[in-house]
Amino acid sequence: MVDDLECSRRQTRTVTCGGFSFTVDEAGPRDGSPVLMLHGFPQSRHAWWRQLDALGNAGFHCFAPDQRGYSAGARPIESEAYALDKLVGDALGIMDAVGIERFHLVGHDWGGHLAWTLAIRTPKRVISLAVLSRPHPAAFTESLKRDPEQAGRSAHHATLLAPGTADAANAQVLTEDGFRDFASGTYKSNVNTVTIRAMRFGDASGAYAAYTFYRVPGTAPEDIGKGGAANGARVLFWNGATVVDAKFDHLTAMSAAALRDLADKVPMVGGAAGVPPPLPGFLPRTDLEPTHTRYSLGPEAYTRSGGVLPVALIDFSKSPEVLSGAFNLRSGEGTLTIIEYPTPQIAAARERAIAAYLKAGNQPQQPFTEALQNSNTQALATRRSALLVAVTSGGFDAADAHKLLEKVNYEAAVTWNNPAGYISEPTKAARLLVNVVTFCLIACGATFLLGIFLGGGRALYRVARGKSASSVDDMEFIKLNLR
Repeated sequence: MVDDLECSRRQTRTVTCGGFSFTVDEAGPRDGSPVLMLHGFPQSRHAWWRQLDALGNAGFHCFAPDQRGYSAGARPIESEAYALDKLVGDALGIMDAVGIERFHLVGHDWGGHLAWTLAIRTPKRVISLAVLSRPHPAAFTESLKRDPEQAGRSAHHATLLAPGTADAANAQVLTEDGFRDFASGTYKSNVNTVTIRAMRFGDASGAYAAYTFYRVPGTAPEDIGKGGAANGARVLFWNGATVVDAKFDHLTAMSAAALRDLADKVPMVGGAAGVPPPLPGFLPRTDLEPTHTRYSLGPEAYTRSGGVLPVALIDFSKSPEVLSGAFNLRSGEGTLTIIEYPTPQIAAARERAIAAYLKAGNQPQQPFTEALQNSNTQALATRRSALLVAVTSGGFDAADAHKLLEKVNYEAAVTWNNPAGYISEPTKAARLLVNVVTFCLIACGATFLLGIFLGGGRALYRVARGKSASSVDDMEFIKLNLR
C-alpha cells in the first residue's frame, strides 16, 4: 500500500509492506523505467538525493527507501529481524507495493551487498545491476579468508556489537546488563549541535540498569521516555530496551521536546523482555532521593555504583537483582538495599548470611566495606519476605532503620510514570476496611428504609379500605373436628 502522490520531482512517501512502513524518496515520471536505490551503512535515503534528481531528470522513475532499522516504522528490536533474507524481502516488498515487477537495481556499501543478493536470488526481477564499493559476495568472502588487510578493514562489522566499542571504560557493566549494540551521531541545526549515543540492550531491565549506572546523582529529573535526567547540557533517558545519551552545545526550550519526540520513536520490545523491572516498586517513596537509586544486575555494576555489601555476600551466581536507594530520615542519611532472588529458599539462606556478617562486625576475616565501616551500627538491620532481602545501613538510628524496613512494599506491583506514586500496604488495607464498613452501613440503611416503605404502604392501604392498620384483629383459626 502506498500514498497516492504524483511524482514529477523528488518527494517523500510512505510504503507499507510486510507489516512495516518505509519512508521512501521518489523522483522522475511515473512512466519512466524504474530504479531501486539501496543505501549503505550508516547512511539513509538522503545519500541518493543528487542521483535521484539527476536520474529523475533523465526520465527514470526512482525509489530510494530508508531501509529496515532506518525507517521510523520499521525498527524491530530483535537482532534476527535484520537477517539478510528479511532485508532482501523488504526491497522486493517495496517494489511489489508500488506495482513494479522489473527494475534497475543500484546499491552502495551494505546496500550493494543486498543488491548482489537480490539479483542472484531473483534475477528475473532485475533489468540491470550497479553496485558501488562492494564486491561480489563470493569474492568478498574469499578475500576475508585470504587477505588479512581486508579482514582488518572489515572488522568494524563485529566491532559495533562489542560493549568496549560503545564504552571501553564500562564494558563489563554493559555486558552484565545484556548489551546488544549501539549507534551514535552528531546532528547540527542553525541554533544547536547535539551528539547522540544510543545503546540497545536485550530487555528493559538491562536498559534501566544501564540508565541508573550512567545517571549522575542529584541531576534534575526529566519526563522523557520511561525516565530521564538532565545534567547541564547533557540529557540521559531510557525507553523500551534503549538508553540514549544526548549532549547539546547548549539547552534550549526545544531540547526536551525534541528528545521526547525521539523517545517516542525508540523501538519497543514485545513480550516479557519489554516489561520494566518491578523491583523499583518495592522502595518506599517518602524521604527517597529519587536520582540516587541504583539498579544492578552484576557484581561490576554493583561495586562501581557504590554498593554497600560485599559482592561475595550477595552471591551474584544466584542471579539476584539489586536495588539501592538513598534516604534522608530524621536520624540521618543512609541506604536501603533490596535484593531479589529467584527462590524463597535462596533468599532465606542469603539473609541469614548477611545478618550474621553484620552482627559479627568488622572482623579481619570478614572486613566491612567502606560504606559499612562508616555506618552507625544501629542502622545495620535486615528483613526478608519471600524472594526479597532488605538491608539498611548508614546514619540511621535503630528506630528509623526498623521503620524503613517496615515501609518496604514487599508485595509491590510498580506502575512506571504513575503520578499517584506508591501506595503502602497498610494504606491499602485501611482503604479496604473503610470501603467494607461503608458498604455495610449503606446496606443496613437500605434495608431499614425498605422495611418502612413496605410496612407503611401496607398499613395505609388497610386504612383506606376501612380496616385497622394492623392485621392482628383479622386472624382466623382453623377448627379441626377430629373424632
